[in-house]
Amino acid sequence: MVEKPTLKLVLQFSVRSVSQLVKAIVVAKIHNQYQVLYRHHERDNPLKERKSLVKSQKTIDQVRGIEGLAAREYFACWPRMVGKQWTFTGRNRRPPTDPVNSLLSFAYGLLRVQVTAAVHVAGLDPYIGYLHEVHHGQPAMVLDLMEEFRALISDNVVLAVLHKHEIQPDDFNESLGAYRLKDTARKTFLQAFERKMNDEFKHPVFEYRCTYRRAIELQARLLGRHLQEGIPYKALALR
Repeated sequence: MVEKPTLKLVLQFSVRSVSQLVKAIVVAKIHNQYQVLYRHHERDNPLKERKSLVKSQKTIDQVRGIEGLAAREYFACWPRMVGKQWTFTGRNRRPPTDPVNSLLSFAYGLLRVQVTAAVHVAGLDPYIGYLHEVHHGQPAMVLDLMEEFRALISDNVVLAVLHKHEIQPDDFNESLGAYRLKDTARKTFLQAFERKMNDEFKHPVFEYRCTYRRAIELQARLLGRHLQEGIPYKALALR
């Protein structure tokens, strides 16, 4: 049996091609963030304008700047969305200094596992990225592909467990200012994340219903086709 060759990302892409790829990822990320805010009645926000600004940026660093600004504005809306019983003053990590940030970090870690598996299935090199700068030991490609799914999967799971009261403030251990889910609550969150991964929606490119788990693999394969064949990459943006 002939082994299927893996896709090695050693191809040399033009600055323009890389810029278009990065813009597609960031536009989708901001679009999905806006949809989260919209569904939770946070409609007075500048994310639509940030999304439009991305397309006119000349360099990848400028695109990263817009992405960072949009992220700060996005999370600035979170205190109202999570409710009065939760303290949230902005995104922080390493370590997360409040329960909401602890849940976000946990959810992003779970998402990273899913995306890493899809990247390997698609034959992509996880250590060659475009939006994220390549640092030793950091899977830049995985981090790139995660961006369009952070709001769609991880953020929505966090908001869902808080609104449904599946996770309570006393479900966390605190040590030296860092918060971590207790084991029982961790199982509850894992179940909620798994339910989200199995939710179905109509994929806007393939036009058939698929789960979020399948969508991650589809996006990895689309990214592989873009890198190998030059087919424009369509990042996943949902209404």
